[in-house]
Amino acid sequence: MVVRVALVEVFWLEPMSGGSLGEGVDVNRPDFAGEDRPPIAPSPETSKAIEHLLVDALADTERRYGLECSNRQLSLHDPRICDLAALALNQRWPEKYHFTWSANPAQSDPQLVALRDQWRAENGLPSITPPPPVVIPAASEVEMAPLLDEFAGADAARRQALTEQITEKFGFGALPLIRARLEKSGNASFRPLAISVASRVREVSILADASDSAAKSGIAPLKGQALTGARLYQLANELQDTLPADVRAVTLVAERAGDGTGFRVTVEWLPGRPIHYTGWKREMVVHSGGKNLQADIGGWTMEGAMAKESIYGPMGKALEKAIQADLDAPIAVRLRLQRDNAYSPE
Repeated sequence: MVVRVALVEVFWLEPMSGGSLGEGVDVNRPDFAGEDRPPIAPSPETSKAIEHLLVDALADTERRYGLECSNRQLSLHDPRICDLAALALNQRWPEKYHFTWSANPAQSDPQLVALRDQWRAENGLPSITPPPPVVIPAASEVEMAPLLDEFAGADAARRQALTEQITEKFGFGALPLIRARLEKSGNASFRPLAISVASRVREVSILADASDSAAKSGIAPLKGQALTGARLYQLANELQDTLPADVRAVTLVAERAGDGTGFRVTVEWLPGRPIHYTGWKREMVVHSGGKNLQADIGGWTMEGAMAKESIYGPMGKALEKAIQADLDAPIAVRLRLQRDNAYSPE
């Protein structure tokens, strides 16, 4: 991914502090040597190729955790590759490609679709049909009201049973009514119910499998469950313990848009048997509301050198903090486990 980020950054016209190219590099200079020379304008053919490359990168939604860079106009924190490409297009052709950076994909994504469609129209290609919005059927207030009334006066055990009943029957459609009851009644017992519903996993997608890892991991039952800090901790242990010997790495990403549609989880396994591996490289990030609550990126640990509680416990606590803090905050979790050696170049 570092290469893909650098391939986009190299076409920025504004110097940025930080980023893949280093501190204060002016990417408009032909040799990046820092000499005070006027920039060299690319030929029309080269300019067209640059534009095409950047437009293709608008489809790359992977987020570069740990990347921070800024100039006089903006400051980026954990941007996606597509956002970096859109900024490059805007810098090079400001009258043609309009883009305003936002850490929230809900604000950036419609702009990215517009940029891609503009280029495609100019090149005789059909427009892109964006995925349909997630439609959550509204829960019936008549059906839910008795359950909420009972929930308000129930003991802890009964509330747990009612939480499962409400979630199973009404799904995410129950959330607006629960929030309305919380705000109207002031009964704080409704907040854990709202958090439980908002933190459920709506979808689990396997992007790539290897050696039947998906079935061995038991990832499928995650759909419909609440992605709590404790569940994330358990999941990290399961992914490590069930990783087959001929599978080198697994990456899990869980994202919640903060729009009441829960978490979407994607998982992919990378085949390959490392030679004489001695430990693990791990990336563990919990990103909430534009801030990293947990950011361990690329650290290596010798096999068995640390207890799993010490490794995965902070990540679970960070997610629990995120889901408890704000029902509407966008949340992203990235967990990558890779068998490797301490001095591997990857």
